[in-house]
Amino acid sequence: MPLLVHEAPGATLTATWSATAAQVRGRLTGEFIVTVGASTLRLDNLDEDLEEDE
Repeated sequence: MPLLVHEAPGATLTATWSATAAQVRGRLTGEFIVTVGASTLRLDNLDEDLEEDE
């Protein structure tokens, strides 16, 4: 799934996550690094029917 950020390709970002579960005490947390890549967003196909690609 794409994530839109305003950083140059090659920049690194730190993402933080947390999770809980029903009937379990506590919370898990962590971090991971995301490296920004070049955009693959195309604006020339916005009027296309998405179901055709499936």
